[in-house]
Amino acid sequence: MKRIILILIGFFCILTSGYSQEINSSNWHDYYQAKDYAKAVYGLKEAIQSPDYKPELYIYLGFSYYNLGEYHPALMNFLKAYHYLPENSFVHAGLGKTYLKYNQFEQGEKHLKRALEINSGFKELNLILGKLLFNQTRYKEALPYLTEAKNYVQGLGEQSTLEEIEYMRSYADFEVKIQEEPVLKQSSFFWGVVVIVTSILFLFSMFIRIYHESSNFLFRNILAWVIFVYIGIVLGHFVNSFQEHGSEGIWIFFEEAGNTFLRVINRKF
Repeated sequence: MKRIILILIGFFCILTSGYSQEINSSNWHDYYQAKDYAKAVYGLKEAIQSPDYKPELYIYLGFSYYNLGEYHPALMNFLKAYHYLPENSFVHAGLGKTYLKYNQFEQGEKHLKRALEINSGFKELNLILGKLLFNQTRYKEALPYLTEAKNYVQGLGEQSTLEEIEYMRSYADFEVKIQEEPVLKQSSFFWGVVVIVTSILFLFSMFIRIYHESSNFLFRNILAWVIFVYIGIVLGHFVNSFQEHGSEGIWIFFEEAGNTFLRVINRKF
């Protein structure tokens, strides 16, 4: 039995030795180009152990993990690359795409926009960013990115991926949404006013009712604090919006509140 185990161990060592000789720090790029990302990861990890390695290797390692669907190690390697190369467009592209996989939309949007600011030739990011803004009903912001994506996809012709072809099919719907935006903005403003005013009136009515009917002093104080904190948050956002945008900030404040309410309703129902 021991002899069989030793033979198996020896056979495994021969296999892994052959695998490591086949893939090394000098040929990982061949596997990356061939989209054999598992072997590319193996070679890249070996290359990074070299004392004279270049931090760009973290970018390749991040994208290799990303393409394998392993988003946590992908994110870790993109963050390492960001430490050394904070103004590299590929680093921001990798971070943006990976954050979207974790539904961290604000972080994803920030890094995708930064990637395009650094490298406007990163055309494929327009599609990702445009769809992100479009799905958040931010149609006016999505317009320039999706227009760039449309031109990019049309230029590819037969080389377009299935995702890009599907985007082209939905572009007509997108153009309709842009035309409907003024109506949608009025709807968002209306619902924003309704939600803010109704919530404040509801909390006040609850407080007045409990204040007169409840003898529980602690409960009344807690409810009062909840009301004041809520009003403070609302007023804080209102003041910030007014300071940033002037009188137009009033419209923007209620519009954003309405958009948030409508997104929640759409997700629930």
